[in-house]
Amino acid sequence: MMSAINPHNGQKYAPSYLRTVNSRLSAIFNYAVMYYGLQQNPCLPAGFMGKKRGRKMKFWTTAEFETVMEQVSKWGYRVAFELMYWLGLRVGECLALTPADILPSRAARINKTHHRVGGEDTAGPPKTENSVRDVSMPPFLYDEVQQYISALYEIEPGDRIFYFTRGTLNKELDRAAAAAGIQRIRIHDLRHSHAALLVELGYTIVAVAERLGDTVEVAMSTYSHLYPDKMDIMAADLERWKKGEDKVE
Repeated sequence: MMSAINPHNGQKYAPSYLRTVNSRLSAIFNYAVMYYGLQQNPCLPAGFMGKKRGRKMKFWTTAEFETVMEQVSKWGYRVAFELMYWLGLRVGECLALTPADILPSRAARINKTHHRVGGEDTAGPPKTENSVRDVSMPPFLYDEVQQYISALYEIEPGDRIFYFTRGTLNKELDRAAAAAGIQRIRIHDLRHSHAALLVELGYTIVAVAERLGDTVEVAMSTYSHLYPDKMDIMAADLERWKKGEDKVE
């Protein structure tokens, strides 16, 4: 696995991903040692692979994102990128969307994810139980998605609205970023970009986690570094509260 290539992006697997695989395999063997008589966890003498600390998170500001989108001419690509940026969807969640998932309440219902195995498109359950959610859409995005769907020929409520793959989207995002002169990010970083935007707008980590379909613990470990100045603001607010400056008489 340390030398293997990820078929989705043509790159080696991230050190943090390798450590996660290692840790889960080790946990399975520990279970076997405890309950099934395995004499030793073979992962222990073999040592660990990967690193706990992941790569530094990259994200685009709204200005950077919109600059890149100016280079995307195909409507379907642009709508998919906008759904990931403005709703924080995972790429599999975005590619699994159907017309029936775009609700009249201006929300996207996330209840499945897209996989491509052996050249065949399939829909499976979302990544976690928390991933099942309705994500409210800003009106401008809802209107554009509805216009896009209405332009698709004879599409049924249960048909996928996007016909391309994760690999195709990756290549298009790379091409558009290069054409715009903006630093490249991974397609998954559009989700991180949405989280960073929510933090900038002042939303709590609990609200961010709910919108992204993460647990609070996962959101904290992923995005807590985006909050350092917010912690200082909290401390200052508590100081004012203690002194009675913000209390209502």
